[in-house]
Amino acid sequence: MQQLDERLKGQYASLSPQEQRVADFIFDHFDDLISYNSAELAQLSGVSKATVSRLFKRLGYDKYKDMRDELRTLRQSGMPLTDQRDAVQGNTLLARHYKQEMANLTQWVNALDARQFAEALTAMVAARRIVVIGMRNAYPAALHLRQQLLQARGQVLVLPQPGQSLSEELVDLTADDLVVMMAFRRPAANSTPAAAAAAARRGAGPVNVRAAGPQPVSALPLAALRAAGQRLRLR
Repeated sequence: MQQLDERLKGQYASLSPQEQRVADFIFDHFDDLISYNSAELAQLSGVSKATVSRLFKRLGYDKYKDMRDELRTLRQSGMPLTDQRDAVQGNTLLARHYKQEMANLTQWVNALDARQFAEALTAMVAARRIVVIGMRNAYPAALHLRQQLLQARGQVLVLPQPGQSLSEELVDLTADDLVVMMAFRRPAANSTPAAAAAAARRGAGPVNVRAAGPQPVSALPLAALRAAGQRLRLR
């Protein structure tokens, strides 16, 4: 099924001048469209509410609300509201990097186990405390994850702390805690199985976020979310 912007582009030439005014406003304010009702869109576009109604019926929507529900569903699913696949052209280093990152994200989403992902989110909400472990080159990713989680909840720690051994930090874990382990390539991944085992012994359910590879980081995780993808070669 075509998204709204695709429908507008496909029918733009056949629209009346008033309807094209609405379409032009939508193209310029697409990210804000979901916040407007039909009367507001008509006022901002400088047309009548009847014109807005006719336009969306022409585009295949029974009601204006159907279009807003569609955009809301797309936004909640994480899909972009507009098609940006051709946003970057050429074979420059920056363009190749952009395209590789988009391919990596697509590969990750397609390979994601939806059940495990939902279980990991549920555990993050329910946990008394979240401990994010990032060893060596995974430490910056652990810090970033902690910062993002803190926007939604409190009691999120990152380990190991400078000058402290990991065993000292894990000793007070309980079954009410959740451990998220970041492991990307060697040597970071080498120390992760021991940390997972230590967390499991304390009753804390671990979630692994790791680089793709043939060997699992640990046989113990509540969920293993693998970051698939290729690195860009600099030539």
